[in-house]
Amino acid sequence: HAGVVLLPPATVEQLLIDRRRNELVQSFRLAMLKLASQEAARLMASGDYEAALPVSLEAVTLGEQLFKPQPALQLFPLYLLAAQVSMSWTAWHGDTLSN
Repeated sequence: HAGVVLLPPATVEQLLIDRRRNELVQSFRLAMLKLASQEAARLMASGDYEAALPVSLEAVTLGEQLFKPQPALQLFPLYLLAAQVSMSWTAWHGDTLSN
């Protein structure tokens, strides 16, 4: 009976490339981007700005890698999400320092 093994996204992506499954790489990258942006939005909605900030920045990085060499309109929501998280974190951080 085999157990479940969790692999980091970079490892899964490299396995797809190594096995010449290039047609799956783009789909995998899109899925990781969607997951990161949804997680950042969820964390922000729950008020966990400190955890949301690195996740939202990771979503921006994934989007930039996915849509390179030219920036795409698809990046706008990612930048907006990162800006919203950053502003919320700054406001929250400022409030906690003043208390």
